[in-house]
Amino acid sequence: MSDATAPPAASTRTFLVTFTLVLGAVFALFVFDTFLAGVQRRAGASEAAARYREGTALMAAGRPAQAVEKFKAALAIERLDADYARGVADAARAAGRPADAVQVLGPLLEREPTNGAANLSMARALLAARDTDQAVSYYHRAIYGLWPGDATAARRAVRLELVDLLAGRGSRQELLAELLPLEDEENPDTALQRRRAHLFIAAGSPERAAQVFRQLLRRDRTDADALAGLGQAEAAQGNYGSAQTHLMAASRLRAGDAAIAAQLAQVDRVRDMDPTLRGLAPAERRRRSAMLLGAALVAADRCPAAPADSALPPLMDSARAELARPARAVGLAAAAEGMMDRAEQIWAMREGCPEDGNADQRAAALVLDKLRE
Repeated sequence: MSDATAPPAASTRTFLVTFTLVLGAVFALFVFDTFLAGVQRRAGASEAAARYREGTALMAAGRPAQAVEKFKAALAIERLDADYARGVADAARAAGRPADAVQVLGPLLEREPTNGAANLSMARALLAARDTDQAVSYYHRAIYGLWPGDATAARRAVRLELVDLLAGRGSRQELLAELLPLEDEENPDTALQRRRAHLFIAAGSPERAAQVFRQLLRRDRTDADALAGLGQAEAAQGNYGSAQTHLMAASRLRAGDAAIAAQLAQVDRVRDMDPTLRGLAPAERRRRSAMLLGAALVAADRCPAAPADSALPPLMDSARAELARPARAVGLAAAAEGMMDRAEQIWAMREGCPEDGNADQRAAALVLDKLRE
């Protein structure tokens, strides 16, 4: 074969040089594009952060409607940023638009179902939308979710927020269930212990409250708040003499304290209402039982309408008929027992309804709680 058929050596070298130059140019363009993209990302991130700071400032100034727009601008740039999404949601809720908050948080929680802060924002948004049962569910997700930094402190704060919600609803069993884990706190501060003790009373567990107040008093015998709290706890257990003793001691330490004076007055009301005290004449026992039954009926009347198949309406009708009957000398003891039984049943069925602020109703509630034990 002749040499004329072989490709020139120079052509091969030229191809290699050209290929190398082209490859280098492509790589240089890639590096340049990557650099530009990085610059754009940094510029976008900086812009988003600036809008977020503006939104935060507007929230602090009490202007949530304007803050929503700033947070939305930040989220439009950084669509996957959880803090920006929560900013939109929290501002929308504060602006009276909880449905918008729920809508924003939905996609975020689909991506990050264990995000503690996002679950807390959803709980608050649902609560603002009056979907309390769902809100409670998201509070629990927040408690057991992931938190940056001091997760223990964050979870405690969420649990206490949930506890306040349940106390306001009068959901005693649920409230107690949330309070019990707080007992495992290591070295809880005095403020937390005092708060927990008062909530134990609200949860219908005054014996636990008394234990906590006694612990506080072992640290400081002059703690007027703990003395007053122990008085409340003793009254809730029917130990009225002990309750008065502790409340009077608190009153001496804080002369003129209106709250302690009101608690002492409440103990007096409770003693005047309690039909189970020893030594009462049959007529007086019936009178007190009728008073309690009337208080239970008032509390039940303020509750939302009972389901059609509920036993509460016929029980209330029966109770009203019983109250309308004239008292007779014969059968007073049986009448008193019957009224107490009906009062207990009605009181149990209305659990979960808001507590009344009326002093007589609060006193009646203490007696009825004692009867149910």
